[in-house]
Amino acid sequence: MPKPVIAVLYGYCLGGGLELPLACHLRLAAAEGAKIGLPELDLGTVPAWGGSARLARTVGRAHALARELAAMPAIAVREMLRCIVGAEGRSLEESIADERCAVLATFGTPDPHEGMRAFLEKRKPVFNRDPESRGGRSPGRRG
Repeated sequence: MPKPVIAVLYGYCLGGGLELPLACHLRLAAAEGAKIGLPELDLGTVPAWGGSARLARTVGRAHALARELAAMPAIAVREMLRCIVGAEGRSLEESIADERCAVLATFGTPDPHEGMRAFLEKRKPVFNRDPESRGGRSPGRRG
């Protein structure tokens, strides 16, 4: 693209609202009034539009991983970590493909349903932390 694309972040920039600015050349966030994040883990899944792939490239792996994970759903955490850790050595296209596999790995588990119910009921989600009991597996991830 011949001209720089600049995103100004103010207010709620969550989920897809952050994934779009992550695709821009530059991002400017308001010192006050910006709520920025990828809350997909709270909903039992992972970002679906390149958020994890671009987040690692934008802020670095250490910051991308710096999040409280103890109460998060095990499958979504595992898949998000695979996307972030693997993103450094892969092209953006490969990283986005890995992210799509991660999204598919969370489907069919109770976590997305619990996350959405908790959100609608304005309560903290209670995720089942035992991925083996749910049969969650990563579909065809490239090595």
